[in-house]
Amino acid sequence: MLAGVSGGIVGGLAFGLIMVGQVISRVSALNDLGLLPRLIDAANDMAVWGVHLAVSALFGLIYALLVSTRSVRANAFLGIGYGIAIFIASSLVIGMARGASLFSVDVTALAGHVVFGIALGLVYPMMWREELKVVAKNAAERAHGR
Repeated sequence: MLAGVSGGIVGGLAFGLIMVGQVISRVSALNDLGLLPRLIDAANDMAVWGVHLAVSALFGLIYALLVSTRSVRANAFLGIGYGIAIFIASSLVIGMARGASLFSVDVTALAGHVVFGIALGLVYPMMWREELKVVAKNAAERAHGR
């Protein structure tokens, strides 16, 4: 499970950097860090990052519960699909809450979710292998009475 949480946090960092890059590249948007600050009613950037990474970790954990393959390549592709699914679901929920058109697509947010999925898909199987090594080592030490 730690592998999914770790992958989610790495993916969340990658996604967050894309969103920050978008904000910095638009002079008119320097005071607007996206939708998340308005959703959680937070003006503090650290609070926004904290919530963003907590949600990313949660989505990473859910991914770990859903995915059974440990192949890095397969997880990269599954991660892309997972990122797109999260984008669609969040766009529908947030769009309906804001009264936005269901046909408007924020390309940067879509790209961010895809990057999140790729990062999650790459980190998850690597961290899973490391997690398995630790579990095996601990089991061996317990078996030998250490």
